[in-house]
Amino acid sequence: MRHTRNVDFNHPSRMAYPGALVWCPEDRLAEVLGQGRQIFYAEDGKYLKVPGSDIDQILVSDQP
Repeated sequence: MRHTRNVDFNHPSRMAYPGALVWCPEDRLAEVLGQGRQIFYAEDGKYLKVPGSDIDQILVSDQP
């Protein structure tokens, strides 16, 4: 996937990204986006995920 970047769970804090960021299981992404959160895109324009053995986690934000 060209639009994603695999990271670890501590990556957002190491990078000191602003805003309230949370990891969201990919199968709940539509629900969370419907609640007003947005997918967080890093400085390179990619969204961040932590690959999992059963499901990936996507980083979401409360800010655009």
